[in-house]
Amino acid sequence: MPDDVGDDFEKAHRDWRLKKVLSVAPLSKPGSAFAYSNAAFSVLAAIVEKVSRKSLDEYLRTRFFVPLKMQSTGYVLANIPRDSLAMGYFNGKPIGNVLDSIAPLGKDYWNLYGNGGMQSSPEDMYRWFRALRDGKVLT
Repeated sequence: MPDDVGDDFEKAHRDWRLKKVLSVAPLSKPGSAFAYSNAAFSVLAAIVEKVSRKSLDEYLRTRFFVPLKMQSTGYVLANIPRDSLAMGYFNGKPIGNVLDSIAPLGKDYWNLYGNGGMQSSPEDMYRWFRALRDGKVLT
């Protein structure tokens, strides 16, 4: 799959994104080469939503974040102080909080959904690291 089919903060509805991603010819024969793909993670997010019958955010929250006591992680974080979240950097310069950039897109932020755009506090990031390290997420 292509790495991407749109800019991160361009409005993109799920169905538009899936149609666009799936209309692009494969970069190589499946299984013959590796290429990272943000678009493939968005397709995976849509699959998780279809199979689980929950939004990706809700699925991740109930399956991982709540059991791991990660209260400040997700795509849409109401009532979380901005200064408690990790800040983004590009070329060593702060670019702020992704939530502020996602907010104007409403629910049409599928260029980041499944492949980025999630925010977390440093404490929750450490909880996630420990869960991965200790085999609580993947065996």
